[in-house]
Amino acid sequence: MIFNISDIKLHCPQAYKLLPDILKVNTNNYFVIIYKNVYETGSVIVSEVKSMPTISLSIESSVKHPNTFSYFKQPFDSRNFILYQILLSLASEHKSEIVNMYAQFREQDRAQSKMSESSVYKYDEIFNANNFRSAISKYIIGGKKEKIINEVCFVADAIDSYFERKSESLYQVKLSKVIGALQDNDGNLIPDNMMGKIRFMLVGRLSDITGQEPTYTEAIRQMRSGVQIPKIYDNTGWFYVSTDKSWRKQIDDSKSKICENGVIMDSSSNDNKYYLTKNGIEVLSESLFQEVYLKNDYTSVMDKLPNLSDVLIHPTLYKEYPFLAYMKCLYGVQSAHSHEYMHFCSDKDNLIVSFCNPNDFHKHTVLLHEVQHAIQHKENWGLGGNTFLSSIGMESTESLRIFVSSMNIVKNVFQNISEITLQPIAEFFKMGVNPDKSTLAVKYFQYCIQKKEQPFSEAFTNQEFEKIFDAIKKAREIMMLGQAYALRLKSQGYSQKEVDLMVFKAYEMLFGEMEARYTQKSALSEDFKDYFYPFSAETYKEGDLILYTDNYQIIKAEKKNFLSAIETLDGKYTLHLRTIMTCEPIIHELGHILYDEFASYPDLFLPYAAEMAKTHADEMMAKGLDSESVDEEFVSFFLSYLKRNCSELSILGAEIKNEQTNQWVDSFLNHVLFDKTIGVYDLDVAKAHTEFVKKLIEML
Repeated sequence: MIFNISDIKLHCPQAYKLLPDILKVNTNNYFVIIYKNVYETGSVIVSEVKSMPTISLSIESSVKHPNTFSYFKQPFDSRNFILYQILLSLASEHKSEIVNMYAQFREQDRAQSKMSESSVYKYDEIFNANNFRSAISKYIIGGKKEKIINEVCFVADAIDSYFERKSESLYQVKLSKVIGALQDNDGNLIPDNMMGKIRFMLVGRLSDITGQEPTYTEAIRQMRSGVQIPKIYDNTGWFYVSTDKSWRKQIDDSKSKICENGVIMDSSSNDNKYYLTKNGIEVLSESLFQEVYLKNDYTSVMDKLPNLSDVLIHPTLYKEYPFLAYMKCLYGVQSAHSHEYMHFCSDKDNLIVSFCNPNDFHKHTVLLHEVQHAIQHKENWGLGGNTFLSSIGMESTESLRIFVSSMNIVKNVFQNISEITLQPIAEFFKMGVNPDKSTLAVKYFQYCIQKKEQPFSEAFTNQEFEKIFDAIKKAREIMMLGQAYALRLKSQGYSQKEVDLMVFKAYEMLFGEMEARYTQKSALSEDFKDYFYPFSAETYKEGDLILYTDNYQIIKAEKKNFLSAIETLDGKYTLHLRTIMTCEPIIHELGHILYDEFASYPDLFLPYAAEMAKTHADEMMAKGLDSESVDEEFVSFFLSYLKRNCSELSILGAEIKNEQTNQWVDSFLNHVLFDKTIGVYDLDVAKAHTEFVKKLIEML
C-alpha cells in the first residue's frame, strides 16, 4: 500500500500531532531518520529527523554508534518494516492509531491480492495433437514458425503412433503439460512440482529448499501466471527475492529464547566469565578459549561443545531445518567491563560462535543472526562475510565472485585426492587423521594467499598442481585489486577513516549480512510479521548490494542459455519452454521421453550403456556425464537418426551438425517410427510374465 503523510493525518490524528514538523512539509527531499535499535524489544528509538536533497557519505560518517539511520521519500510503502518501527517511536503515546492504520493497509492489500490472483494458471494441459500444436506455437517465433511447428508435430505424432500401439498415448498419458520456463538462483529450471525431476540444464545445483508444502508450488504457479510478488506473498507467504533469485518464507522467531539453564558462572576465573556447559561440565576455561581463539582452530574442543538446540530454544526452526539442531555452538558472555566480542558461523566447521558482553541484551538476536547465515549456506542464498571479503567486492561484485570461485577450484581438487596423500598437509595444519577435505582445502588456500608460497607440491599431480596454482594466482590478483582500490580512494582525497567506513559499509551491503540483520531486527517483533517485506529493516540502494554464493563457479563461458527442459513426475512429463526459433529444443526433449521408454528394454539398453561406457568415456567425461548417465547420448543419436531417415525434417536436418549412429538406438527407433506392427518391444510379454509370477509368490 502506498501512502503519504496526509494519510497519517487522516487515519491517526493524535499520532500525527506528535510527528516532527519537518515531516509535515511537502518536499521532494529525503527524510533522514537517525535512531537506535532496541533489540531486546524489537523496536527503535528515534533521536533526530532531517530533510536532505541527497544521501552522501557525510551522513554515514556523522552518525555515531550505536545510532544508525534510514531514509525515505514520499510516497511511502506500508510494507517497509523500519518505517513502521520509526512511526511507532515518533508517535509513542498513540501507537494504537499507527497499529490500526497498518492493520487497515494489510487488509486492503490482501483483498486486492485475492481479487488479482489469477484463477487461470498459465500452462497448457495436453489432451491431443491439436492441443499440443497450439501449446508450442505460443513459444515459437520467426519467419519459419509454421514450418518449425509442422516438423515438431511430425515427430510428436510419430512417437504418439508408437504409444498408441501399446494402448497408450504421448498426449496426456505421457506429456501432460507445456509451460513457460523459470530459473532459480543457480540458473537451473524451477520445477512445476517440487517433487519433479528436471534433467540436463545449466551447471549448478538445485537449492535445498525446505518448503515442501503446497504453498511453495502455488507461489511458483502464481509467478508463472504473472501475479505480482507482493500479492504472491499475501496469498502464499512466499517472497521472491530478485537479487539472488530465490524464494523465502518467514517463520516466527518471537517465541525463541536462550536456554538459561545451560549457562553457569566460571568461578575459577577472576574475570567472571560465563560459559555454556554440556551436561553440567564447563566447556572452556578462559585460557583454553584464548588459545583456541588465537589459533582460530576449534577442532580440539568440538566434542565438548553443546549442540545449537541445547543453547537456543526455537519451536519451529529445527522442524524446518533439522541439521541446525546438531550444529555445535560455543556461546558465552564475558565480564561487564570487557568490550571483546566475537560472532560467526562456520559452515565448513559446522559451528556457530557467539561470545559477548552480558549487558548486551541483544545477544539472543545476535545468535539468530548467525543461525540465518547457516541457513544461507544450506539454501545457497547470498552469503555474509567480513570486511576482508567486502574490501575485495567493494569496487566490483564480480571480483568477489572470482575470488570465491578460485577457492572452490582448490576445494574441488582436494575432493578427488585420497586421505593418505593429503595427510602431510593435514598434519601441517594440525587437523589429525581423515580431516574434512573441504576445510583442509580452505586452510591451504588461505595459507598460500597469505604466505605467497605453495607448499606440498609433491602431494598433487602436475595437472592438479597447475589448477591449484592458477586458482591461487587469480585470487592473489583479485586481492591486490582490492588493495589498489583502497589506495586509489586515498589518493582521491579520502581519509583513512573514510576508506575504513566505506569498507565497513561494503561489509554491511553483503547480501547475506543484510538478510541476517533483518532476521535479528525483526526477531522479537510480532506485529504484521507476515506483511512486511523481508530485508525492509533498513534502507539501501539495490545497486550497492554485494552478492556471492558459496558454490560460485567460473562457468560463464561454458554456460549456454537453455531453451527447453523436460520434467518427470510419476511417469508424466512437463515440457518447459522459452521463446525459440528452431526445431531442435522441443524435439530434443521428446527424445528424453523416448529414452525412458528405451531404457525399459534391457536387451537393448544394457549393451547400449556398456558401449557408451567403453567407447565414449573421454567424450562423456568432457560433457560431465558418468558411465551411467547415457540418456543425453541417446538423444544425440535420436536427432541424428531423424536427420538421416526423415527427409520431411529439412529444418531440423540443417540444425543437426554432428551425425552419430548406434545400432541399439537405430534398432529401437526403426521399430518406433517405421515398424507399424505390434511386437515384443510393445507388449514386453516376458517382463509382464515375470511381474505376474513375482506378485503371485508374494501373495503365497
